[in-house]
Amino acid sequence: MVQDHLGAHMNKLKTTYTVDADHAGKRLDTFLAEVTETSRTAVLRLIKADCVEDETNKILTKGGVMLKEGMKLTVHPLPPEPEEMIEKREDTSIYGDIKILADTADYVVVHKPYGLLVHPSNEMQKVTLVDWAVQQYPEVATVGEDAMRPGIVHRLDRETTGVMVIAKTQAMFDSLKEQFAKREVKKYYYALVHGQVEKEHDIIDFLINRGVSGKMVSRPNLQVERLSDVRKIQKGKKALTEFWVQKRFHHYTLVKVQIHTGRTHQIRVHFFAYNHPVVGDSLYMQQQMKRKDHAPRMCLQACELLFTDLFGEIVHIQVDLDKSISDYVETLTA
Repeated sequence: MVQDHLGAHMNKLKTTYTVDADHAGKRLDTFLAEVTETSRTAVLRLIKADCVEDETNKILTKGGVMLKEGMKLTVHPLPPEPEEMIEKREDTSIYGDIKILADTADYVVVHKPYGLLVHPSNEMQKVTLVDWAVQQYPEVATVGEDAMRPGIVHRLDRETTGVMVIAKTQAMFDSLKEQFAKREVKKYYYALVHGQVEKEHDIIDFLINRGVSGKMVSRPNLQVERLSDVRKIQKGKKALTEFWVQKRFHHYTLVKVQIHTGRTHQIRVHFFAYNHPVVGDSLYMQQQMKRKDHAPRMCLQACELLFTDLFGEIVHIQVDLDKSISDYVETLTA
């Protein structure tokens, strides 16, 4: 298994930290992540568990608290997990749902199942695609640039199923990384979205940024013609999502999507901003649509992947629509 670096480090946390002049004005979560050399996600778990307090014994419950020079912060260890939570966290039965689509000396292509994390996002997560890969292919453990993400050059959200490639050698990792950087890798998805999309084909080019809530945000681009429009300009990074309508239903549309950039939650946030959010997406969804959304899962799947191997040959992997999504689609009326 991948070594649990964060978990080991969190057990060595000092009890008290004093905010110096260099850290005055910084956020609580940023400061603790820096001084403990752990992830911000791990630190937020401590904060949410009421494990951080100041010199007045006031419990600090928000990561965004701004610190002042001289503040003393006491960090208590996390309370022990209930036995049932430990069993759930270490249940590897989902590994049986991973499908191997191609396996060579340089890479393995898999179909990631719904509900499986690609790599740990904090020290408590044991069951991930990375953990499975290292168990199946021990050589993967030394591949890449991050010990927590060996062999991983791209990722899918926990709720997204589909095709992924994992590098088994450093040469393949470096090659794939370069291909992704040059946007030479082609990735296609199936998405069932709310509403009837009018255009047969379109490209969504809204900029994407991280909002104050932590969620990604995007909205249609504005042509600034008036001073009053300046504040409405969407800041963010360039993102391109292309789609083709596959089939229309009474209140839904099945689309095939190609992403030309790799922003966090790109398809989900782009279609949300396009006013056709992905069915089953609880994060990017208008409230009125949430009440009408009865899908058993988020209807988004990576269905096709094209990249070049170390011999210069194009590798093309394609899969059909997941049964869990297709079964739901069959219940819809045209």
